Amino acid sequence: MAEITFQEDIILVKDKNKNAMRMIYFLLGINFFNSTVFLLGSDKPLNHWLNVLWFLVGGASIVGFLLQIKRTSANELYREDIVEIKSKQYFNIYKLNISLKNGKLRAIIFQNEAELEAAIKIFIKNNYEVN
Repeated sequence: MAEITFQEDIILVKDKNKNAMRMIYFLLGINFFNSTVFLLGSDKPLNHWLNVLWFLVGGASIVGFLLQIKRTSANELYREDIVEIKSKQYFNIYKLNISLKNGKLRAIIFQNEAELEAAIKIFIKNNYEVN
Protein backbone atom coordinates (compact mmCIF):
# COMPACT_ATOMS: atom_id res chain seq x y z
CA MET A 1 0.00 0.00 0.00
CA ALA A 2 1.18 3.49 -0.79
CA GLU A 3 1.44 5.83 2.16
CA ILE A 4 0.80 9.52 1.50
CA THR A 5 1.87 12.06 4.10
CA PHE A 6 1.32 15.80 3.83
CA GLN A 7 3.84 18.12 5.41
CA GLU A 8 4.03 21.90 5.22
CA ASP A 9 5.48 22.24 1.68
CA ILE A 10 6.10 18.61 0.73
CA ILE A 11 3.97 15.58 -0.02
CA LEU A 12 5.74 12.35 0.93
CA VAL A 13 4.81 9.20 -0.97
CA LYS A 14 6.08 5.86 0.26
CA ASP A 15 5.67 3.08 -2.28
CA LYS A 16 7.79 0.72 -4.33
CA ASN A 17 7.66 2.77 -7.53
CA LYS A 18 11.39 3.55 -7.55
CA ASN A 19 12.32 -0.15 -7.53
CA ALA A 20 9.83 -0.88 -10.32
CA MET A 21 11.23 1.94 -12.46
CA ARG A 22 14.79 0.67 -11.95
CA MET A 23 13.71 -2.81 -13.00
CA ILE A 24 12.00 -1.47 -16.13
CA TYR A 25 15.11 0.51 -17.11
CA PHE A 26 17.29 -2.54 -16.47
CA LEU A 27 15.11 -4.86 -18.57
CA LEU A 28 14.84 -2.36 -21.42
CA GLY A 29 18.62 -1.91 -21.34
CA ILE A 30 19.25 -5.65 -21.46
CA ASN A 31 16.74 -6.02 -24.28
CA PHE A 32 18.37 -3.25 -26.33
CA PHE A 33 21.88 -4.55 -25.62
CA ASN A 34 20.89 -8.09 -26.62
CA SER A 35 19.34 -6.95 -29.91
CA THR A 36 22.37 -4.75 -30.70
CA VAL A 37 24.83 -7.58 -30.06
CA PHE A 38 22.77 -9.97 -32.17
CA LEU A 39 22.50 -7.50 -35.08
CA LEU A 40 26.22 -6.68 -35.01
CA GLY A 41 27.18 -10.35 -34.92
CA SER A 42 25.06 -11.72 -37.77
CA ASP A 43 26.14 -11.22 -41.38
CA LYS A 44 24.37 -14.17 -42.94
CA PRO A 45 21.41 -13.53 -45.27
CA LEU A 46 19.74 -16.68 -43.94
CA ASN A 47 18.96 -14.80 -40.75
CA HIS A 48 17.29 -11.88 -42.52
CA TRP A 49 13.88 -12.29 -40.83
CA LEU A 50 15.54 -12.91 -37.50
CA ASN A 51 17.52 -9.70 -37.97
CA VAL A 52 14.29 -7.84 -38.71
CA LEU A 53 12.75 -9.29 -35.55
CA TRP A 54 15.70 -8.21 -33.40
CA PHE A 55 15.64 -4.77 -35.04
CA LEU A 56 11.99 -4.43 -34.02
CA VAL A 57 12.79 -5.61 -30.48
CA GLY A 58 15.55 -3.01 -30.19
CA GLY A 59 13.26 -0.30 -31.56
CA ALA A 60 10.52 -1.25 -29.10
CA SER A 61 13.05 -1.00 -26.26
CA ILE A 62 14.03 2.51 -27.34
CA VAL A 63 10.38 3.58 -27.57
CA GLY A 64 9.69 2.07 -24.13
CA PHE A 65 12.68 3.90 -22.69
CA LEU A 66 11.52 7.21 -24.17
CA LEU A 67 8.04 6.70 -22.71
CA GLN A 68 9.52 5.98 -19.27
CA ILE A 69 11.58 9.18 -19.30
CA LYS A 70 8.34 11.19 -18.86
CA ARG A 71 7.68 9.46 -15.54
CA THR A 72 9.22 10.16 -12.17
CA SER A 73 9.59 8.03 -9.07
CA ALA A 74 10.28 10.89 -6.67
CA ASN A 75 9.12 10.24 -3.13
CA GLU A 76 9.02 13.95 -2.25
CA LEU A 77 6.64 16.13 -4.25
CA TYR A 78 6.57 19.87 -3.62
CA ARG A 79 3.07 21.30 -3.36
CA GLU A 80 3.76 24.16 -5.78
CA ASP A 81 4.99 21.71 -8.47
CA ILE A 82 1.66 19.86 -8.77
CA VAL A 83 -0.39 20.85 -11.81
CA GLU A 84 -3.25 18.35 -11.66
CA ILE A 85 -4.27 15.04 -10.13
CA LYS A 86 -6.28 12.43 -12.01
CA SER A 87 -7.63 9.14 -10.78
CA LYS A 88 -7.76 6.19 -13.16
CA GLN A 89 -9.37 2.80 -12.79
CA TYR A 90 -9.09 0.05 -15.36
CA PHE A 91 -9.24 -3.70 -14.97
CA ASN A 92 -7.91 -4.25 -11.43
CA ILE A 93 -5.53 -1.28 -11.44
CA TYR A 94 -6.36 1.73 -9.30
CA LYS A 95 -4.02 4.69 -9.53
CA LEU A 96 -3.56 8.41 -9.12
CA ASN A 97 -1.59 10.28 -11.77
CA ILE A 98 0.03 13.45 -10.48
CA SER A 99 1.18 15.83 -13.24
CA LEU A 100 4.09 18.07 -12.29
CA LYS A 101 5.23 21.46 -13.64
CA ASN A 102 8.35 19.95 -15.22
CA GLY A 103 6.14 17.79 -17.48
CA LYS A 104 6.73 14.55 -15.60
CA LEU A 105 4.08 12.23 -14.26
CA ARG A 106 4.08 10.51 -10.86
CA ALA A 107 1.82 7.48 -10.67
CA ILE A 108 0.69 6.09 -7.33
CA ILE A 109 -0.79 2.59 -7.64
CA PHE A 110 -3.22 1.17 -5.10
CA GLN A 111 -4.30 -2.41 -4.45
CA ASN A 112 -8.03 -1.81 -4.29
CA GLU A 113 -10.68 0.84 -4.77
CA ALA A 114 -11.00 1.56 -1.04
CA GLU A 115 -7.34 2.63 -0.82
CA LEU A 116 -7.78 4.85 -3.88
CA GLU A 117 -10.87 6.50 -2.40
CA ALA A 118 -9.04 7.09 0.90
CA ALA A 119 -6.15 8.74 -0.97
CA ILE A 120 -8.55 10.92 -2.96
CA LYS A 121 -10.20 12.06 0.29
CA ILE A 122 -6.76 12.94 1.70
CA PHE A 123 -5.94 15.07 -1.36
CA ILE A 124 -9.35 16.79 -1.28
CA LYS A 125 -8.93 17.48 2.44
CA ASN A 126 -5.63 19.21 1.62
CA ASN A 127 -7.25 21.50 -0.99
CA TYR A 128 -6.46 19.58 -4.20
CA GLU A 129 -8.93 18.88 -6.96
CA VAL A 130 -8.93 15.29 -8.15
CA ASN A 131 -10.42 14.56 -11.57
